[in-house]
Amino acid sequence: HVYTIAVGHIWCSVCSATGFPKLVSLSLDKLENLERWRVEKGSMPVLSKLSIERCDKLEELPEGLMFLNSLRGLDIKGMPQDFNDRIIREDGEEGHDFHKISHVPRVGIDGEQYY
Repeated sequence: HVYTIAVGHIWCSVCSATGFPKLVSLSLDKLENLERWRVEKGSMPVLSKLSIERCDKLEELPEGLMFLNSLRGLDIKGMPQDFNDRIIREDGEEGHDFHKISHVPRVGIDGEQYY
């Protein structure tokens, strides 16, 4: 089974430690009011693909992404430049949030692939 979820219209979200045990793909798209997202250790243990698109108010990647050892791909599209710079700056250097996703083999930001 493939378990996928798309989330809409929230401003703050928490993925609890026991949340979404079979979720393999998550897409956050055009969540215009999402400002913060917290991922607790133990949540989404088999998540392999994460997509974040057009969530203009999202301030940063959640710390808990570093616990998602199964995550193989992260796609970021249409996010504000400040958000993107927290991951990979325009000069190619690691941003402030890079450590949260340094274990992810494939990261794409607006079509540009990293790693």
